[in-house]
Amino acid sequence: MAVEACAGAGKTWMLVSRIVRALLDGVDASDGHLRVQPHEILAITFTKRAASEMRERLYKWLADFAVADRATLLKELQDRGVVIVNVFYRTSGLPEQLSNLYQTVLTSGRQVQVRTFHLFTRAG
Repeated sequence: MAVEACAGAGKTWMLVSRIVRALLDGVDASDGHLRVQPHEILAITFTKRAASEMRERLYKWLADFAVADRATLLKELQDRGVVIVNVFYRTSGLPEQLSNLYQTVLTSGRQVQVRTFHLFTRAG
């Protein structure tokens, strides 16, 4: 997915929300383990500042979700466009999965990759 928008339009919020959703979609509901590993997600931006901001926001949100109450978690899921009730999820499981996501990501060993365009092209 590519995102182009002016400053202050919410690019970072939207991209980090997509990362959270990708991680959440990758949680196995039966045992809580990740099917989508954090290091399998790559976000590329043009500046070190933007990459740092995305990384910081992701881990701050995950830490905040880990201590949030159920009502807050439901609102955060809704704000990010997560369908709370459908054939794939039960209402009761998603908030807990979101709450546990921080610990699950930390124990996975490797982080979400947030890089600059220049670093990515040199490494590739």
